[in-house]
Amino acid sequence: MLHRALALSLLVLAGPAWAGKLTGGDTALARDLQQSGGSKIAGGAFSLHSAIGGVGRTALAGSSARLDAGYIPLASQPGSITAITALSKSSGTLELSWTAPGRDGFLGGVTGGAYRVDYSSDSAHVFNTSTYQLEFATNAVPGAEHRLTLTGLLPNTTYYTRIYLADERKFFADDSRRSDEATLAGAPINPVITARSSSTVTISWNLPAGGAAGFDMLGSSTNFGAAGVVSSSRTQNGTTLTLQLTGLLPNTTYFFKVASLNWEGEPAFTVVLATVTINSASPVPVQDLARAFNSLNRTVNVTWTIPPYDNPLGVLVLLSTSPATNAVADGTPYIVGQALSDGSVVKSTSLVSQLQDSGLVLNTTYFYHLFTENTAMAFSVGVSTSLFLDLPPLSAAGLSATPSVDGRQFSLSWRSVTSSSDGTPFFSTATPKDFELTGYEIFRSTSVLAPAWVRVGTTSVNASAYLDTVPDPNQSYAYKVESIDKFAPRDAAMVVDTQRNLYIFASDSITSVKVPAELLPELSAANNSLGTDVVIRPRDLPPDGANGIFKAVDFGAYSSPGNERLDAFAFSKGKLQVALRYAVAGGQVVPAGTGGMPFSAPAAAGPAAAPNDLGMYWHNGAKFVKLFGKVDPVAQTVTVDTTRPGIYEIRALERTSGFHFDSSQITNKAITPNGDGHNDAAVFVFDNPQDSLVTGEIYDLRGGFVSGMTPGPIRNSIQWNGRAGGNLVPGGIYVYVIKAEDRKYTGTVVVVR
Repeated sequence: MLHRALALSLLVLAGPAWAGKLTGGDTALARDLQQSGGSKIAGGAFSLHSAIGGVGRTALAGSSARLDAGYIPLASQPGSITAITALSKSSGTLELSWTAPGRDGFLGGVTGGAYRVDYSSDSAHVFNTSTYQLEFATNAVPGAEHRLTLTGLLPNTTYYTRIYLADERKFFADDSRRSDEATLAGAPINPVITARSSSTVTISWNLPAGGAAGFDMLGSSTNFGAAGVVSSSRTQNGTTLTLQLTGLLPNTTYFFKVASLNWEGEPAFTVVLATVTINSASPVPVQDLARAFNSLNRTVNVTWTIPPYDNPLGVLVLLSTSPATNAVADGTPYIVGQALSDGSVVKSTSLVSQLQDSGLVLNTTYFYHLFTENTAMAFSVGVSTSLFLDLPPLSAAGLSATPSVDGRQFSLSWRSVTSSSDGTPFFSTATPKDFELTGYEIFRSTSVLAPAWVRVGTTSVNASAYLDTVPDPNQSYAYKVESIDKFAPRDAAMVVDTQRNLYIFASDSITSVKVPAELLPELSAANNSLGTDVVIRPRDLPPDGANGIFKAVDFGAYSSPGNERLDAFAFSKGKLQVALRYAVAGGQVVPAGTGGMPFSAPAAAGPAAAPNDLGMYWHNGAKFVKLFGKVDPVAQTVTVDTTRPGIYEIRALERTSGFHFDSSQITNKAITPNGDGHNDAAVFVFDNPQDSLVTGEIYDLRGGFVSGMTPGPIRNSIQWNGRAGGNLVPGGIYVYVIKAEDRKYTGTVVVVR
């Protein structure tokens, strides 16, 4: 910014005393007027200063004061920093460099000035000159290089930095270019050579603190001299703890080093390791070693290929929590289940190419070491693979949104998460480990139907509330709070909108359960008979086109914490809305895909259907019950209102134009009305496309009237609870009569006491 000048108008003050006061801009310029009772004393003198100390020409004689015309320079402003680069970095530091601006843009030096530095790992952090992490004095010569090292940073983390220059008057630059630099990941922990062959070397290690975005392994036959360097393919999997170099020469010394990669792909190398490849006379190690695991079931499937070699006998498989094992001794017989001195356990000795292992423990790094064996009981070098069993933290229960009076802010609250998604409790609920819980991320959408989520904030592990300021107070919003840890995919989060309705979405973001605001308190331990917070979690089930099942989803209710399935949980009113989306191909309803692709074309097998041939079914714990439901051919959904979560399906169903009921639509033909929540009532479900009046009555076997029926737990249903006038009826057989549209249906139900 270049110097400018201010032209002052001619000001004349007349009279025995100047009784006026300077206001507005005049007050800002004339800071040293001598005043008495608010007036200038005649015969005195004053000076008029600019904001940077320039003096105007002034005069005062007798009873009048005069300000002569003149020019006062305005304050210049230091220039903005246009680029910040990283000269070096480590897992906990960033050394930043920039070119110093001048007092006025890039002109004029700054003496006795200061820098203010603000940095954050939050990409949404709001920068301004009044918020900063540190401030220090400086003398800035335009064009000079300045450096600063930020310390105490987290590894493998991107930091956003801005630096503002001020002159000696504390006038700061308006802005600064932002630096986006990631610290290095921590170096791999305890790297060791775990397998050698004539042409390959395998190195394993433990995960560094703070994790990594991937790893790289380099090898050299010249200790990384001018020639002989080979490199493995980088892995972008931050939980892979083993890499192998192939194509090496036998009986040759090689040097190796392993690097952790940060999010920008920059390496942090370990120390150099060395080994000699073996000759090819020994049994040949296994190849194509791979593993697939299921953290929820605590199982792993390890597979490999046995290459040809002379006189094969078997493959020794060891399970260990260490990346290396003591040398396997030739001539030693090993037995399945045997525990070795280093803690390894023998899992297999057979000549097979697969191992299925179970009973593993969460949050533990496991290593499988494999050695081929020949009939002379000689073993090959080992080949290893590793895995880390982890589950996402359980989704947050008790989610609610409360608007401010003006609707500009929404206060979200939830219950603190204390377990993994399968109910395994954290080691410490107060201070969970980073592979258990690292915090919560809050997302907002302007739509509940197929929402487009935008992250609006993050909180710590100890937070259970978040205040969001919305862009438009007249707009409706939906929110979800995801509990996150260091590694695993996230558990399906419930969604709350600004009308306090709660939603649970399946993988297609349309199939869902809606809990209206009036029922939301019943998910709280304080308001339900189960005495526990309840979360509803979706799970896609495979359709069965051959049997006319086009969509299947399990909306199970679970305790939080504990993750125990609550099949007896039901809401007090039949206003729980379940909507399933079906797929259409060639104008026909077809089995929906799974795995997050609900609208993919199905296999050719199985019948097709038209939308008016669909209905909803619900599993009551013993069988599937027809609920019919409302078909929306535009949205491609079938919807029912009910009291219970659970397993729901869309099936082919012959529907009529009028009222229809048959005995297969009774949920319980034998009831035990003892109040335990199981089989307490017989529910009669019917198809009623015309919304006709439906009545239901109960009679004893002699034809005596016993009781009328009441509305059932879902739409288009009625029920009887085994009572007459509020009192339990005796056990026995009773006759039901259902009437609608001049149609009459009769049958029997049994009361068991």
